[in-house]
Amino acid sequence: MISQIITKLNQGGPIFTYPMLIFMFVIIGLLIHELIRKNNYEKTNTLMISFGWLALAWGSLGHVFGMIIAYDRVSTMGEFSMNVIGPGYHLMVLDPLLGLLTFVVARICSMVLIGINK
Repeated sequence: MISQIITKLNQGGPIFTYPMLIFMFVIIGLLIHELIRKNNYEKTNTLMISFGWLALAWGSLGHVFGMIIAYDRVSTMGEFSMNVIGPGYHLMVLDPLLGLLTFVVARICSMVLIGINK
């Protein structure tokens, strides 16, 4: 299971997927820190949401790079098949998916934080 996740993260382009994974851990860590300390939930909430938006933008950037890679390979090889566009296709699909997942985690953590502090 772990090896499959690592394989998918590598297929999605480590320069895009690993930062988003770090963003997700930071968001969850911020929630846990705020639940324990109960310090300044507004600042923590804003920071979590900002990390979520950053992950969404980073995933979209990975999508664009994946399209560029796929189209470059098609123009170089002169044919359109899954074997040709495969590396770019992984970036086009996996990066936005992970960015969206991180964004959703950030929003859920934000709702939990708001719900607990009301």
